[in-house]
Amino acid sequence: MEYTKSFCQGVSDKNGSAAGMTSDVVRKLQSVISDRRTLFIGYDEDILNASDNGKLYCAIPKTFSEKVPWPKIRPFKTVAVDVNSLPFADETFEIVVANHCFEFGDRNINFLNEIFRVLKQDGKAVTTVINGRNLNRKLFPGKIRSPGEIISDMNSVSFRISNIWGTNRKSRLLSYDFDCNKNKMSELLLFFFHLLSDVMVITADKTDEAPEAIRFFDGILGEKYGTI
Repeated sequence: MEYTKSFCQGVSDKNGSAAGMTSDVVRKLQSVISDRRTLFIGYDEDILNASDNGKLYCAIPKTFSEKVPWPKIRPFKTVAVDVNSLPFADETFEIVVANHCFEFGDRNINFLNEIFRVLKQDGKAVTTVINGRNLNRKLFPGKIRSPGEIISDMNSVSFRISNIWGTNRKSRLLSYDFDCNKNKMSELLLFFFHLLSDVMVITADKTDEAPEAIRFFDGILGEKYGTI
């Protein structure tokens, strides 16, 4: 996994108009984390500072290509990790947030399996995803995996997608919740949502029933609309 810095911080450094989008993502993650025991994988100082609830742990992947600063927030609850072997017991966390961990580099099902393992039975996995189709490619050279590919991977590990939310730095109107019901109208809405969102926040429940949903999401966001 090649990862240089958090998406929101990276765009904000070069484009001030992204500040509103950063705030939207922070607010969404705050609402998901609430007072739950949470593992945050990745790095974003704004999100960590805003979301600390006393039960927040941070894991920084060892494969980050740039050295990121150690979080000032609860540094004793931060650890550098091998994402293919997370150093936590089974069913430890209620929420696991993977912050821009899956868009860059190759597919990593082992990482998703590890997230599944450390989540409690009724836990939720949350991942923030760049939609490379809509962003300035000069900021992100190289291949960016599509949201559809990541959704399909999550389903293959028996996560059931329960909510997809997005924001757009040009139109705040796209900051809304979307319930993923399997019907034709839902398919059309999700398609246009995908076309217009710059950043997507995907929430998934830990379940043993996810595989039957794979075809639905593959058709909407997977091979049908391609990888960026």
